[in-house]
Amino acid sequence: MVFNICGFTHKGTGIYTSNEDNMLINDTQLNEGEFLLFNQPSCVCFISDGVGGSKAGDFASAFVLSKIKELTTEQLNDLNNILYKVNDNLLEVSLNDENKRGCACTLSGLIAFDDFFDFTHIGDSEIWLLRNDMFIKISKDEVADEDNVLSPITNYFGGTKNNLKINTAWEKPELFANDVFLLCSDGLFKSLNVKLVKPILSSTKSLQEKVLKLKENCLTLGSDDNVTAIIIEIISNE
Repeated sequence: MVFNICGFTHKGTGIYTSNEDNMLINDTQLNEGEFLLFNQPSCVCFISDGVGGSKAGDFASAFVLSKIKELTTEQLNDLNNILYKVNDNLLEVSLNDENKRGCACTLSGLIAFDDFFDFTHIGDSEIWLLRNDMFIKISKDEVADEDNVLSPITNYFGGTKNNLKINTAWEKPELFANDVFLLCSDGLFKSLNVKLVKPILSSTKSLQEKVLKLKENCLTLGSDDNVTAIIIEIISNE
């Protein structure tokens, strides 16, 4: 498989003075700015968003992604079991530090290399698929009430006790050439809507131009939350 990947992360235009989002694109982890890769033989892309209402969300999201970044290809095949251990580590570190106690974060991502691929979804960061003219949200927000944008998250890393439960049974699409995946923190669709996002992803603009257009629209229209998005184009599935 061959991938083009580009993403951005920004603290938004609201009250946040720092960015609690972090993104991982293959070997690069960012808390601010944009990043672009072409013709990659593998894809290890994740977004982690600090849970609102808990302190040190930026620490939690950076911590989880840093642990994923350290993993070998062989370990990525067993990611779910490792993520439970990462959560144990986060709880241990945060519970022993008053400034980090209770910190929590979400995680959504796509791993693909050789003949292996898998999706991870924990919390309310989102995974979307653009295939032909269909733009579909394939993740399901793990919140108490999906119809309430302020509904509390029910599954996450960290917090004050071990509540993490990784759902492996949700329906995950296969990967095909010309598919376009969008990973995003919940801040993206708090700022924009599907009618704005889909035409950008479907346009003939370059991948970098699409990402910068998403960012520009968020900042122009206003983004009360931190906002992060990664676009993954599958150039070939051979």
